[in-house]
Amino acid sequence: MSVGSAATGDPLFDGLPGDLRVLHWHGDSMDLPAEAVTLASCDRYPVQAFRVGASAWGLQFHLEVDITAVDAFAQAFPDDAATAPGLRENAPRELEALAPHRDRVLRRFASLAATRAR
Repeated sequence: MSVGSAATGDPLFDGLPGDLRVLHWHGDSMDLPAEAVTLASCDRYPVQAFRVGASAWGLQFHLEVDITAVDAFAQAFPDDAATAPGLRENAPRELEALAPHRDRVLRRFASLAATRAR
């Protein structure tokens, strides 16, 4: 997935690498909502992450996954998993590489939510 220039200065996506490997487990695509800014995209899905205003984000990929979730997806959708050779074998390494970026985004989101809840 490519993190675009609009992510610069974004409260959640700022500082993420330009090329971020994430789990895409969907066949759906969508149009960018009105007044939204695209934060990330890929060749197959041009809208992978977006922001509307200052406090609403949409993600069309799985930032939250761990090895248990990868296994659950693969078991629940074996035909889809078969189209991703090495999915299970590569998952630990891929998830380890994603972890610092995932944790940064989720920490930022939790901090924003806590600040706004006060």
